[in-house]
Parts: sequence; structure tokens; C-alpha cells
Amino acid sequence: GSGKNKSWKKIRENTEAQSFRCVDSHGYLPIEPKGATVMTRHKSRSRQGKYKYVETRLEVDDKLYALGYVKAPPPDFDELRMQKPDDEVMGDFPFLLANYSEEEVRFRLARAGFFMLNIALSAVVLVALLVFGATGSFQATDYLFAALIAPFYLFFLVGILMYNDLAFLHNRVGATRGNIEVALKKRHDLIPQLEATVKQYMQHEQELIERITEARTKAKAASIDEPALGGFTAVIEDYPELKSDENTGHLMQTLIQIENEVALMRQGYNQAVERYNSRIEHIPETFIAKAVGYKPAEFFRAEYCVRKVPKLNVQASTPPAQASE
Repeated sequence: GSGKNKSWKKIRENTEAQSFRCVDSHGYLPIEPKGATVMTRHKSRSRQGKYKYVETRLEVDDKLYALGYVKAPPPDFDELRMQKPDDEVMGDFPFLLANYSEEEVRFRLARAGFFMLNIALSAVVLVALLVFGATGSFQATDYLFAALIAPFYLFFLVGILMYNDLAFLHNRVGATRGNIEVALKKRHDLIPQLEATVKQYMQHEQELIERITEARTKAKAASIDEPALGGFTAVIEDYPELKSDENTGHLMQTLIQIENEVALMRQGYNQAVERYNSRIEHIPETFIAKAVGYKPAEFFRAEYCVRKVPKLNVQASTPPAQASE
């Protein structure tokens, strides 16, 4: 348009979400960004003719702050993945991806939240004054009641925020408990498979060495019976490249990694329980917790008969020494 009617109108909006891995010194976490709230420093603007293009994005090698719900998706349930929850219980769980630091994210969200709270408070007081003005009442009690609207409104608002915070901590305890079950299932299923693979490979190498030894013995006997070879014969064998040690090392490395993952999930659950139990014991949160039926959660204590670490029974085979004659 032109003049006073000139304005911008959005014609098209497109979002592309590609799965990626968030990598740190402890490993990696797959993230499915679809449905996430994205806060990013990368914002590009361009203009072509009467069109203006604005692009916001996350880039590879960004230092990422991710807050969300982690679960093991079907059908294998063998890998934790952060994604937007699709169930009713965790549907309101926050899912945020930002290349700002955690402190910067908190500041931005708090600033926007307080701004909206001030707007809402001003609107409530203004509506009350307009209602009294429309009725033509100018009594002192009316102005007193209008003034009391603000503290009552803030009291009600603080109660809602406290309840939402307790609900978040309560759901977080359940989510972290599920992470422990996933890690234990992964350990229970993966370690025996790796152990069986290593043992099978070692058995194959042992059979191979036995056949080489048998062939060497026959060849040595044949060389002794052959007079053209003389009285002294040196025999040096080159054994095939054996990879039992490499496979065993990989097994042990995987075992250490899985145990670290289990320990990390237990630590995360216990931290969530400690945070939740501390909040429901504080005043006034304790009254809200009792009103909605929130009870203290128990720390993780695994039964040994169910949660015991799988024992490995891998026996390395030693190849026979090189023979000389």
C-alpha cells in the first residue's frame, strides 16, 4: 500500500526441522527439533523488490542449550532422544532449543513474563475503575476495593505459578525414572550380545590357530623325511592378524560407557527427587502440594537380584608360540 495504508503482511512461513546430535565430552544426545521453541542469535534479513525475507536458524557447531523431554522412541527403545512429548501427561513439558546460555535464556523469558504480568495487572485495575465509573459510584469503598484488586490478583497469580512449578518438578521425577529403566534395559540387552559376539570371534580364532598348528606339524614332519633339506631347517610362521584383543577392548569400553550412562541416569533421577522433595516441604508450596495430593518421592535404590551388573565370561585364547628347529 501507500501513505497511511502502507503495512507489511506475512505471505508465507516455512519451518524446516532436521534431526541432529548434541555432542559434548560425555557423548551425544539425538534431538528431534520439530515443535521446539527456538531462540537463536542467527537471524538474516533481505529484501527483493516489494518482498522482505526473514530467516532464523540454528547452525552446526552452535553451543546449544536444550531443555526438553527425553525418551526412548519405538521400536527398539535402545537410544534416548529429546523430542516434543506426544502424550497427555507430558504434553505441557517445555521444549526449548537456544544458542544462548542458560542464564541469558532465563533473563529473556523472565523479562517477557514480567512485562506481560504488568500489562495484565494494569488491565485488571483499569477494568475495575471503568466499571465503577460506568455505574456512577464514587464512594471511598469503591476506590479501596479497586486498590485491593492488585494484591489479590498477585496472590492468585503467585499461587498459579507455584502450582505449575510443582507440577513440572513432579513430572520431571517420573521422566527421569523412565530414563533409568531405559538405561538398565539397554545394559541388559546389549552386553550379552556383545559378549556372545566376542566369544564367537575368539572361538573362531582358536580353531584357526589349531588348524595352523596341525598343518605346521605335518609340514615339519615332511621336511625331516626329505633328505634334500639337510639336517637343519628353520621354521618361522606368520600367523594371521588376530583381533580378539581389539574386540575385547571394544567390549570393555562399551561396558564402561553403559555403566556411566546408568550412573548418570540414576544421578539425574535422585537430583530431581531431591529438588522436588525440597520444594514440597517449603512454605507456602507445602500447602499447595497437600491440596493437590503430591507426596514425597523416594530416592532410587536398586534391588541387587534384579539390577545386578551382568558378569562377563570371556576367556582369551593364547596362540601357540612360534617354533624353530
